[in-house]
Amino acid sequence: MKWPIILCFLLCSTTIFSQKKEWTKEQIAAADVNRNEERLTDEEKNIFLYMNLARLFPKDYIAIELFEEQKSNKLNTFERSLIQTMKKMKPVGVITFDNSMYELAKCFAEEQGPTGKVGHGRKKCTGGYFAECCDYGFQEGREIVKRLLVDYQVTSLGHRKIVLSPSYSKAGVSIGNHSKHQYVAVLDFI
Repeated sequence: MKWPIILCFLLCSTTIFSQKKEWTKEQIAAADVNRNEERLTDEEKNIFLYMNLARLFPKDYIAIELFEEQKSNKLNTFERSLIQTMKKMKPVGVITFDNSMYELAKCFAEEQGPTGKVGHGRKKCTGGYFAECCDYGFQEGREIVKRLLVDYQVTSLGHRKIVLSPSYSKAGVSIGNHSKHQYVAVLDFI
């Protein structure tokens, strides 16, 4: 009669440990420092939120935001690399909103949108930022940050390095329409 109890324990414990972890209210509060910035859309605020969650809680970011990929064991080399980086990473401070960076990011998103171009080549709105990340095809802040951190097929991992760098503490973020990829997100950092 001991087998059913042991079997139940094994099945129950497997279920408990395989459940997805969630962000706590305290973690969200610590990371969501730009929620009241009126110039940003909700998804632009979410970019700040998820960047800051990754910066403040790197190990939890792996467990929560890469849960499905790890569970299915279908990680690509860039995802595996991100996991290794974040496992070793010490928390760094939050990124806060900067109006001058916002203006540069918005200007570049508006410049690129109608042309359908990608990359960092600006014709106007030049100068003033120290680092820049651009993402194409997505408007959800959570997904944009995940894509920048994974940095799929970007051998330099430049976007990941920028987003996780303790050297940057302020940024401007703008999501705009893009004629070729539907959306462009521009993040300018100082």
